[in-house]
Amino acid sequence: MHVSCTQPEIDPDGCSSAAGLIDKPYILQGKTILSEGSKIFAGWRGALNMPSRRSKAQIMSDILEICIDGANKTKIVYNANLNFKMLNSYLDALTKKGLLHVRKDHGNEYVTTEEGIRMLETCRSIDLELGQ
Repeated sequence: MHVSCTQPEIDPDGCSSAAGLIDKPYILQGKTILSEGSKIFAGWRGALNMPSRRSKAQIMSDILEICIDGANKTKIVYNANLNFKMLNSYLDALTKKGLLHVRKDHGNEYVTTEEGIRMLETCRSIDLELGQ
């Protein structure tokens, strides 16, 4: 992602910070997170048009997507942007609900089950319907 800097500006909270404009779209996991021309502020939690927190459902959906072809904990942590403590609680919940399966013969690799794939497709269709 490349940011072209401009003069310091005042953000909505009244703090002065360096501002910039995104010169090309920024895409994460197939979704456009920042569009061309989006304004960002250095030191902020992200761009003005980006939510600061994900819901539990969004995090679980991300984990299910990452595990479709199988993934170990390290891969999930990095791709879902979680820490190991948070990840363990999500993995426990998803495996108890039958949405993830642990393949012990592949070094504790987590794989999304058929039920998990159906749940993921439902989440995606809701996101599309809501325009997210």
